Amino acid sequence: CEYLICAVPLGVLQNEHRDSCITFEPALPQIKKEAIRSLGSGAHNKIIVRFKPEHVFWPKNTPQLVPLDQRFHILNLHAYGKPGILCAHVWPPFAFDWKTKSDQEVVDAFCDVLKGMFWRLESDGKRKMRTDAFPKPVDYVVGRWDSDPFSLGSYSYLKLGATWQQIEHLAAPFPSRDPHLFFAGEATSLEGIQCVTGAYKSGERAARQILAEITNKRRGLMTK
Repeated sequence: CEYLICAVPLGVLQNEHRDSCITFEPALPQIKKEAIRSLGSGAHNKIIVRFKPEHVFWPKNTPQLVPLDQRFHILNLHAYGKPGILCAHVWPPFAFDWKTKSDQEVVDAFCDVLKGMFWRLESDGKRKMRTDAFPKPVDYVVGRWDSDPFSLGSYSYLKLGATWQQIEHLAAPFPSRDPHLFFAGEATSLEGIQCVTGAYKSGERAARQILAEITNKRRGLMTK
């Protein structure tokens, strides 16, 4: 094809995994390579657990449940019409702690927090742990955006010493004259970095750039 839009995640561009690394031919210019290295790839992972609706043990209509344990910020999807489902948001640095743990171990740690929050009874003015069995999830999903070789992160950010101009360098078409390779994705967006909005608008920008190249070439042919 004559034109290509590269919209892979920043972590993939950084060539950190053998299953997803990309070799550009001809090689990208040094200024673009430095821009890719200057940005960081963060991790926003999620744990989604589903209990039987009759086993819901948390406040059913409370939208958000915030434990003292800073690893988890819990969204109560049961309150939004998803029976028995909780979604725990996990941000850095805790989101990077899962690489050596199985999905079951991650879910067990989350359930331990839930048990400490809600599986207690008041007795003689004291809160004591209930003796009956804590419900087991009937299903769960553990997100691992930072270790998935085809994402290697959830969002981009400016590392210490990086500048906004380096985002522009990353977004710039290649080569600078008569470009055929265009870049999109939230990491290339000044106005929407880290957001779906930035990814979407960057795709529109890349499409407009290609249309402009096509139009200019047609005009050049017509004037010859």
